[in-house]
Amino acid sequence: MLQDQTFSARGAITFGENNTSEPGAQTNVANEMASFLLDVPQQVGRDLNTYFPAYRQWWFFAFAGDKWQVTPKLTTDLGVRWEFYPPATPKSAAGFSNYDPATNSLVIAGVGSNPSNLGMQTRYTYFAPRLGFAYRATEQTVFRGGFGISYMPFEDNTYAYNFPVRANNSYQQLNPYQPALLSDGSPATFQAASRRRFLSVIPSTASLIPRLSARRTQ
Repeated sequence: MLQDQTFSARGAITFGENNTSEPGAQTNVANEMASFLLDVPQQVGRDLNTYFPAYRQWWFFAFAGDKWQVTPKLTTDLGVRWEFYPPATPKSAAGFSNYDPATNSLVIAGVGSNPSNLGMQTRYTYFAPRLGFAYRATEQTVFRGGFGISYMPFEDNTYAYNFPVRANNSYQQLNPYQPALLSDGSPATFQAASRRRFLSVIPSTASLIPRLSARRTQ
């Protein structure tokens, strides 16, 4: 699943109060409405799904357990669960992209010598114990409790969805009292910004070196 959580695929346009004000002046919601009517947004952005990755992953779980009546008043449930999560892969090459801080590059899955799973580690030791008990203190009172462990090997799929698989076009202000600007310096009005779509290109090499510093998303 490829989610657009920055600006969305439809795009987002934000109108602020300073665009129709001056430094030091008091502003209110009327200034924001005026910015909207004059079509001078403070930020314009749109998420671009350049390559749909077709996320592929399968899981396998096994469980064994038993119930043991320790005493006439105490019953326990003992078990263990084994969880196996092979790393996900894209349907085809170039569907995933991950940042490698060691080389300061974006590694593209299935391109060159890069593995389809981006080299994510497969773990075979996810054993999760389960313990439960029921103790009858009196005929009217029973104490119950339990304990268990679960694993989350990959918190989400953001490690696989980086540039150029997932990108966005964003136009910002140079100062708070000017509208957002396009790359050519013209105002990013609704009509002008909605027509601008700069798609990413998957290179023929196995990795990309970003121009700007990037943070690790693994």
